[in-house]
Amino acid sequence: GALRTIPFADLYDPSQQQFLIKKYAIATIQGLNLTDARSFSQQPRRLLLNGLSETNPDYPKYPPLKHVKEEISAIQQLYPQDSDVLLNNDFVPANLKQELLNKSYSVVFIASHAEFQNDLKNTFILTYKDRLTMDQLEDSISLGRVAEKMPITLLTLSACETAVGNERAALGLAG
Repeated sequence: GALRTIPFADLYDPSQQQFLIKKYAIATIQGLNLTDARSFSQQPRRLLLNGLSETNPDYPKYPPLKHVKEEISAIQQLYPQDSDVLLNNDFVPANLKQELLNKSYSVVFIASHAEFQNDLKNTFILTYKDRLTMDQLEDSISLGRVAEKMPITLLTLSACETAVGNERAALGLAG
């Protein structure tokens, strides 16, 4: 429970010269799926960069994120020919799904407000006119696997309070 957010290095007991794991039971996360073990370094890199820097009128409690454009621009400068961008009014669940259906991406980057709660109904990533639920995200990412495209090897969420205020929120997407 509460120990899941502690770094592994802190679980070493120097007085016993062993890790605490040798004294206590281990818990595992159910339903954890591993990706295909193929070598990812040999695959071509293609990035889908998504972001919301403006306020969503339906969710006024979330202020504009002023550095999203800079984040996306910095990444795009590193991979100018290998990246596509869905920014602000283009960043909606339908467009994300369509991009992942039509093209192969190995990296998906999302810079937006997000909330991860115990209740899946209250867990989402904010988009321009809607919320992207975890079910929608999973469905969209699964499209590449169904179409036998390159697997997404990195999903990055850039948000300020993604895992704040809830001990299960530290599990993030795995939770």
